[in-house]
Amino acid sequence: MEDIISRAKKLSTFLREKVNGLQLKHCLLCLETGCATHICSACAADLTAPKHPCPRCGISRVAPDTAPCGRCLRQPPYFDVSTSAFDYSFPLNQVIGQLKYGDKRYWARALAQAALPAFEQACAHISAPVLVPVPMHKSKQRKRGFNQAELLARSLARYADVAFSNKLCKRIKASPPQTGLNRKNRRSNVKNGFAVSSKLPQQPLIIIDDVVTTGSTVDELARTLKQAGALEVYIFSIARRSMN
Repeated sequence: MEDIISRAKKLSTFLREKVNGLQLKHCLLCLETGCATHICSACAADLTAPKHPCPRCGISRVAPDTAPCGRCLRQPPYFDVSTSAFDYSFPLNQVIGQLKYGDKRYWARALAQAALPAFEQACAHISAPVLVPVPMHKSKQRKRGFNQAELLARSLARYADVAFSNKLCKRIKASPPQTGLNRKNRRSNVKNGFAVSSKLPQQPLIIIDDVVTTGSTVDELARTLKQAGALEVYIFSIARRSMN
């Protein structure tokens, strides 16, 4: 009898694993089944790209222009080029909110996969880059439990088959959140907020973040990296948010 019960349990386990293996993937936004990606093509079409971005800082403009924006001409950023995959609008803003504040970490892989085409297009000319997530101060990361930029960078590095490192720099200043601050205050809020924590590689570095607004945070990190010897520093974010 015990032998029969043991074999029955093994059979039950075997069948359960087979059924689970046959479950179709579904879109995380609309729950459509049978998707080859985490976000189906129909929902991905709702994730719009920034309109007429500046070729240097990536800020959206009202009309296409191959020249850098006035701010970049007056005060060139430390980074070489900043690119964002999508505009920070519905439903992406809700998804990023769930990732950061709702502990829905599975969204990092989905967003990285959705942003992969934009990443490959923007970074096709960059040879053997290293993806570097914007570091989070240890006190904030301890409270949240994770760094969303690191989750995104890890997933994006895996999909793009490029190098990743979270050991090159750290956040040494526990600055208040940037939300609600104007451009000037955002820049002063993050000034001297980063430090290099290990020898930098000679390859180009691509800073990864979830959202770029004014670019103050990523530009300060780029400044820190370039002062430490980095030759090329690019920015890639999942979304670009307007101050308006």
